[in-house]
Amino acid sequence: MVVNMTQPGHSPSPGYVVIYVTLAGGKSTIHVEGEGTSELQSPRMPAPVPPLFNDGTWQAYARTIGRQVK
Repeated sequence: MVVNMTQPGHSPSPGYVVIYVTLAGGKSTIHVEGEGTSELQSPRMPAPVPPLFNDGTWQAYARTIGRQVK
């Protein structure tokens, strides 16, 4: 398990992201979860911004991890 905390002054601060792996049925699954109170993650932002910021940031990271563990 890896926990990343945002640093003061960083755009998504305050917040955190947890990355962990579970095993079920002989397959590993990488989970990325987190939350924060940044305006970039707010429902008040225009529709494309929160998913782009939240998902776009971590999906590539998870794919990189997946390639390394095969």
